[in-house]
Amino acid sequence: MLVVLGLLALLLAMTVPPFMRYLPKMRLRTASELLAADLTLARSTALQHRSAASLIYDSSQRSYLIQPLGFVRSLPRDVSASQFSTIAFDSQGLLNPPNQVVLTLTLTDTGQSMTRTFTVSPGGRVRVN
Repeated sequence: MLVVLGLLALLLAMTVPPFMRYLPKMRLRTASELLAADLTLARSTALQHRSAASLIYDSSQRSYLIQPLGFVRSLPRDVSASQFSTIAFDSQGLLNPPNQVVLTLTLTDTGQSMTRTFTVSPGGRVRVN
């Protein structure tokens, strides 16, 4: 019984450190996927209601609001977004104004920095690079 517990403790000691190094990357990936999904939600809302919709970023709160839904989401504590204020979609789901938008999410954790970049095309398509 003690041998089994000792082996389990050894196995746990070997697997926890690599997992802990993976956590920051997982937080950035999750925040990226949520932002991409919320951009798509804003575009879908514009198409569904045939009216303008937007994602409004508040850098001081590190959160964004999807209008007209009134849905607010905060970024994780160690993730920040590049400076953007509003990404707006018209009633046809196209960017308004029709300029390609590039966003960057940056995670800073224990001295290391990782980024994920998004592109929103003039047609309203969201791509995570």
